[in-house]
Amino acid sequence: MGYFGNWFIILLIFSLVYFMESSDVNISHFRSIGEGKNGFRNNVGPLLPPEIHPYISSGYRPINVDLDRHVVSIRTREPTAYFGDNHFCAGAIITSSIIITAAHCVVDGHRIVTRPRRLRVVAGSPNRLKKDQTTMEFMVSKVIPHPKFQRRKGYDIALLILSDSIPRSNTKIKIISLAKYRPRVGTECQTLGWGQLYVDGPYAGRITYGNLSIIPNSQCLKTYGHYFTKDLLCAANPSDPFVDTCRGDAGAPLMCHNKLVGIVSFSSTCRYFRPTIFTDITYHTKWILAMGRGVKINPQCVTALILLLQLNLGLIRKRMRHCWSSHPLFICFNLK
Repeated sequence: MGYFGNWFIILLIFSLVYFMESSDVNISHFRSIGEGKNGFRNNVGPLLPPEIHPYISSGYRPINVDLDRHVVSIRTREPTAYFGDNHFCAGAIITSSIIITAAHCVVDGHRIVTRPRRLRVVAGSPNRLKKDQTTMEFMVSKVIPHPKFQRRKGYDIALLILSDSIPRSNTKIKIISLAKYRPRVGTECQTLGWGQLYVDGPYAGRITYGNLSIIPNSQCLKTYGHYFTKDLLCAANPSDPFVDTCRGDAGAPLMCHNKLVGIVSFSSTCRYFRPTIFTDITYHTKWILAMGRGVKINPQCVTALILLLQLNLGLIRKRMRHCWSSHPLFICFNLK
């Protein structure tokens, strides 16, 4: 092609590399070229409504859903090259100063707990790679993994205590209530995070949702054997086996009817056609309350739960001489 032809090819390659580096490394890179103004036409299917953008592994990014305000990106202390490249796990906000995540995110194979100063928590930033006006970064003052945690032996749950409280004024960062009861088989739920889009692929730039349903434990026992312990939930998408969590999604929440029921455990490995495993939040409610004592976790019911756990109701009933007989659980001022 001659001298000028070779330089043209070199300039073209550099232009393509610059374009890829300057744009967000997210799921949108894997859209079909058939995306249009009024919807999205994938390579094999019909035109989908514009409010849902489909992505690889059947994840999607809804426009008018606010579940992402309950989710945080857990990162190492400093980025390597650019904002967001240090993401490694996700978590959920359960109080203004407590994040819940997977224990294996903060405990290594030698059972050494990550030092708090090595961690950063980023909230209010659905785009992992972009700082918005609502983006807030928090230092961690304490890391509390479950004392019984061992890799692939259950109890894969941990709490991160933030150095500063999340302000109520930020509408893009909100606390999620804990579920009171284990979800029934067939309950429809959502999980969301910034994990890899496929095996050994890039992490999602923008947070991505996946629809899952609670399925019988027998299916996870069949797949994972004795690694599926009693404190885990089994979930999958019955109509699309490609919906799954992947590396970088560990600790991400499973939400059913706007309640936190689980967090992604060790199965986040992009293994399609296999159910996803979540740590059951309801199994660990007492431990969560004990570790977060003095902090309001669920505005609607935690105060009553703490009273029930800490007070001897039998003794109280004996001393309630001046209470209304029709309200035996009311605590009177005179308990002598």
